[in-house]
Amino acid sequence: ISLAGPFLFPPPNVIHNFDEIVTDSTLPEVYTFDLFDTLVARRCHDPNSIFRAVEERSGVPDFVQLRRAAEGSLWEKREYSLDDIYIALGDGTGWPVQKLAMLRMLELAEEWDNLFPIGEMIARVGPQDLIVSDMYLPLNFLRRVVDEKCGLTDRVIHLSNYGKHHGTVWPKILATHRIRRHHGDNHVADVQGAMRAGIDAEHVTVSAWTRGEKILVDTGLASFARAIREARLSSFDPDPLLRRAQLAQCDVNLPLLILASLDALRRARER
Repeated sequence: ISLAGPFLFPPPNVIHNFDEIVTDSTLPEVYTFDLFDTLVARRCHDPNSIFRAVEERSGVPDFVQLRRAAEGSLWEKREYSLDDIYIALGDGTGWPVQKLAMLRMLELAEEWDNLFPIGEMIARVGPQDLIVSDMYLPLNFLRRVVDEKCGLTDRVIHLSNYGKHHGTVWPKILATHRIRRHHGDNHVADVQGAMRAGIDAEHVTVSAWTRGEKILVDTGLASFARAIREARLSSFDPDPLLRRAQLAQCDVNLPLLILASLDALRRARER
């Protein structure tokens, strides 16, 4: 914005120019990416399945409910970490430190075993691009996820609980970088939050069920849907024609073949 003309400031009849302060063009230009459901996805699809797996492996009754309640007690009150959640869990249950440490270790192990890379999005990350995540998991854990699961070594990670949600992370990054575009799956935190800060944003929806996968889920075949989803997300060919062929196989052909095969087994049993 540029304003020019004879304004009513002394001395009279003097032309003044007022120019908007522009972003420092010398700052490095980057793209930013959310992590969960943008660069990596969970095989279980539903994050609560992590807690159910911990409950089954540990044999601790009501762990899912108690774990969710412990995190809920911290929600929106302050920045919190996985350690804070387990401190709250201990305060609410009276469980000994050894038991809490075992459950925390199981939760991290389940998270690690469930995560796999989203090939299409990882291919878009440049050498200087940044990871911006609102997550309670430890930074050293996420460092391993980015380095080992994604193969994106040495990328800077900006980690917080509410940095994107409340918009506090963007001024910190914009002080050192110019952001061309942010990519993320959460429409409120990743898209609306970034756009309020004047940043172009792309809503990433690739980790959601496709039409073919949803058909399998609705017919009680969620395990097949999860397998196809992982094949779809982890595979990626940069050739647009080949990629469209991959997606057609995953969304149409594989669900059809699975349903036909199960129907053939059912008819064989009946006859």
